[in-house]
Amino acid sequence: MFFLLMQFVWRYIDDLMGKGLGFWVIAEFLFYVCINILTMALPLAILLSSIMTFGALGESNEMTAMKSAGLSLFKIMRPITYFVVLLSIGAFFFANYALPWSNLKWKTLYWEILESKPAFKFSEKMFYNDITNITIRVNKKNSDERTFEDVIIYDYTSPHEQRKRDVKAKSGEILKSRNPNYMLLNLKDGVIYEDVMDSKARGAVHPFQTTTFTQANLKFDVSGFKLSRGNEGLFADSYEMLNIFQIKSVTDSLKQALKDRQNSYKANLLYRHLYFRPRASLSREQQRIKDSIDARTTEAYASLNSQVYGSNISVKAVNPAAVNTRYQPAIDLCVNSLTNIENCIAETKMRKEALIRYDIEWHRKFVLAYACLVIFFIGAPLGAIVRKGGLGTPMVISVLLFLLYHILTMTGEKMARSGTVDPFTGMWFSAFILTPIALLITWLAARESNLAAFKKFLGKIWRSLKFWTWFAQTAAENATH
Repeated sequence: MFFLLMQFVWRYIDDLMGKGLGFWVIAEFLFYVCINILTMALPLAILLSSIMTFGALGESNEMTAMKSAGLSLFKIMRPITYFVVLLSIGAFFFANYALPWSNLKWKTLYWEILESKPAFKFSEKMFYNDITNITIRVNKKNSDERTFEDVIIYDYTSPHEQRKRDVKAKSGEILKSRNPNYMLLNLKDGVIYEDVMDSKARGAVHPFQTTTFTQANLKFDVSGFKLSRGNEGLFADSYEMLNIFQIKSVTDSLKQALKDRQNSYKANLLYRHLYFRPRASLSREQQRIKDSIDARTTEAYASLNSQVYGSNISVKAVNPAAVNTRYQPAIDLCVNSLTNIENCIAETKMRKEALIRYDIEWHRKFVLAYACLVIFFIGAPLGAIVRKGGLGTPMVISVLLFLLYHILTMTGEKMARSGTVDPFTGMWFSAFILTPIALLITWLAARESNLAAFKKFLGKIWRSLKFWTWFAQTAAENATH
């Protein structure tokens, strides 16, 4: 937990520095983060502890004594297996209830920290402009961090009045206000310059006012520097903040909304074209009247055409401008239809990506519980084969195996997010790879294989993989030629 937490802290240290956060705020933030990274620490802890336990039993010959007494490896593992099964069940309920709660808490708090401004602090001979519409410069800061010398303030707090105020004072002091949202600055021996842009004045004539003072108090709004709490509603509906029942309800709604939206696009597209519209059936009399109107329209069009272009011009002959004007509505209809289809594709892709994220989070609750069980059946038999206890060899082996598990998990999740594979295959990708490995190592340990036999077996697997890799490459080259 410590190493994983330090990795998280170094990742977000830049966002936490300079915010003036109190100890309890940082402690609360790290507490929520610890709950979140427990999903990574738990499989690693099970792997390391199982290798250490059975490695120490083998190193001290206690494993040999128990086997000579008639106990098989499975009987020796049985009590711890029961414990790991209970731990896996607990991990599922933890991922289903505690993990969404911690995700909501730490992401909300992290957002609030990002929204808060850096701590209110002056620096010598530097312009401080984190207060809205206020710029402050102090020439010298005393050791008490509260009093200053040679203070200059540029005030633009009333832009709607087109008013600017400059304040210069020989000394100043920060006072504590009863309202924590405001800061009081007590100035001594200074001058206030005010330039008022009067709308009634004409040309370059503007009222100007100079005020001298021996002591003045200025009030500044510093509410933006405070850490505002209570924004959990912004993230409450996110996929990481829901349990499996809530995710199921949301995905059903999203699927129905996607189906309704696609049907709406389809109906709109079909309605745009006359060919797809339902045709009304005409009676014989109505059809006769329609044919008569069409014939008279054709004759009138031919008469007009012959008057304009001559009697030798056919009815179909029209000038290019008339053609463009005639077909422009159809062209516009096609362009609008293509735009509508592109919007439908983009919206469908966005909605499917949202569905994938919810499905991934649904499978994550079960993957954690299964990973605890599989990793135990990798670590315990491997410890019995290696026969090394302590923190040396078990730590190295467990870190390497955990990296394999983590890489497979991240690879499968990224493939599922990109749509390369479905969410089930992507989230259970590491389980598909690690389960045969766990069965193989357990079988070797049950056969009382030693470390040399295990290395020999791994060598055979490696040579076999190299052969089949070479065979696949050769076949691909031959197929290309």
